[in-house]
Amino acid sequence: MSFTRMRSRSRLSRFAKRWRRAYIKQRRPMEPPVFLAALLIFVGIPAFTVLRLARLRAARPQSLPADAAERLEAVERRVEELQQELAETQERLDFAERLLSKAREERRIGG
Repeated sequence: MSFTRMRSRSRLSRFAKRWRRAYIKQRRPMEPPVFLAALLIFVGIPAFTVLRLARLRAARPQSLPADAAERLEAVERRVEELQQELAETQERLDFAERLLSKAREERRIGG
């Protein structure tokens, strides 16, 4: 670093220190209306939002109505039936494929 740069930094540092000291001497406490406005913005609004969300969550129904529960059970039963039918269809397809491949092999060997 050059000498002129160091010197300018030194001046800047001295200026910053003087300015800071003067600022601290002049500093006064925050006016009550300004303090209350800041408090409302940074604490009141988030607290109000949290309370509203908590009330909404508490008002939400916890369990399904009886009609919805019955319909859900019916859908689950139908899905199980469809899964069973799919498994049976896959078994039939496997059987048909085995028969076809067996017939092809017999024709190739015997024919």
